[in-house]
Amino acid sequence: MKIKNLFLALIVAFTVSMPPSAANAGITGSAHDFSSEGWTGGEICIACHTPHNSIVQGPPGSSAPGVPLLWNHRLTKPPQFYQMYTSYTFDGSPEGAYQGPTKLCLSCHDGVMAIDSLGDGFGNSGTNFITGPAKLGTDLSNDHPVNFVYDTTLANSDGNLYDPVTQASGMGGTIKDDMLHNRGRLECNTCHDPHDKNSIGKMLIKSNVNSELCLTCHIK
Repeated sequence: MKIKNLFLALIVAFTVSMPPSAANAGITGSAHDFSSEGWTGGEICIACHTPHNSIVQGPPGSSAPGVPLLWNHRLTKPPQFYQMYTSYTFDGSPEGAYQGPTKLCLSCHDGVMAIDSLGDGFGNSGTNFITGPAKLGTDLSNDHPVNFVYDTTLANSDGNLYDPVTQASGMGGTIKDDMLHNRGRLECNTCHDPHDKNSIGKMLIKSNVNSELCLTCHIK
């Protein structure tokens, strides 16, 4: 018991002694920190998550599975609402419905739903919309493709991509381990961390100085 109490005391002492920049690293103070807005009630997490009465299904007409992560932000229309990226240089096959992180990110970043459209239900309930470069819109034909499986087969057929199963991510594991979503899909959070744990700008999961992030996957 004495050892346990000593351990806890050391943790508290270490946390208190941390410089403000280290203690507050992450979502606090980031572009996803809306705690200063009246509609959040001073909470950070409430803009995306809620412990009670979360959204449990996609919008009307969507065949997408249930919504994960105790999600608290209303979702946009079905995926056919978006114009997808296509190119003769793109060998991937985007799946028919946006799922996982991409579906959640676009619920704000397509500019259709207000940032403060919270809670279960459908349609806008808020009035504050995303603006500036963070607003992607519904035409995603000029944005990096998402929602497709990035695997050994794709890497081999493309010829200019590293094999995600064996290529190191530079973050401790392989590309597949550290950067790909369920079933090896490339999603918004392949490159971006919504909680901004690294605080390196643009909510990137790793630095892109000298195109380091791009060159993690692309052979150039």
